[in-house]
Amino acid sequence: MNTNNTIEEAPVKWYLYGLSANPPTKAHYEIIKCIDSLNEQLTVFPCYRHPIKTNLIDFTHRVNMLNLMCSNFKNVQVSTLEQNIQPNTTFELIVYLRSTVSLCHVTIFVI
Repeated sequence: MNTNNTIEEAPVKWYLYGLSANPPTKAHYEIIKCIDSLNEQLTVFPCYRHPIKTNLIDFTHRVNMLNLMCSNFKNVQVSTLEQNIQPNTTFELIVYLRSTVSLCHVTIFVI
């Protein structure tokens, strides 16, 4: 499991999971576990700010909780990229990623 704030090259098949993680829940864990079992790359993108929720737990704290949750998964990384680019929605994050990363096959979960 890696934490990063840059994405330079996407794997051939890449799963993106945008979530508030406010806080991370058992349901988040089960989704991450399911994708990890596919032996595909998953990047978890906790939102830096949320278009609806105004009472988010501190971003760093949510990232730390996700890192703990994902520490035993080999194909999962938690990204802090949203802290740098500060999109308002997961869609804006995807637009940003498409403009900066060569995306071959991306599956996006928005729950």
